[in-house]
Amino acid sequence: WRTRLAGGVQWANGQRLGLQLDTLPGWGAMPTLLWQRPAAQPGGVGLSTTWQVHERRLGVQLDWRGFSLSAAADRLDGRARTRALTVGYSLQTRR
Repeated sequence: WRTRLAGGVQWANGQRLGLQLDTLPGWGAMPTLLWQRPAAQPGGVGLSTTWQVHERRLGVQLDWRGFSLSAAADRLDGRARTRALTVGYSLQTRR
């Protein structure tokens, strides 16, 4: 079974800095550092980054009007073992 402990701080301008610890049997604690800067105004661009210490993986995500584009890699040169590119859209319903 998996456990997760997370915490952080949020500044008045909405920026967040956090630490997350995940544990899996046989793997131990896997820390992740997170930073997020939400859009300053509706329709603006939000930015977030993650650093997964156990995988040495850097991730960057841009958010705009429900769309998200994220990229992650464990190395920034041609010797990267893993890379990820994700495009998403969040459909929000209004009541």
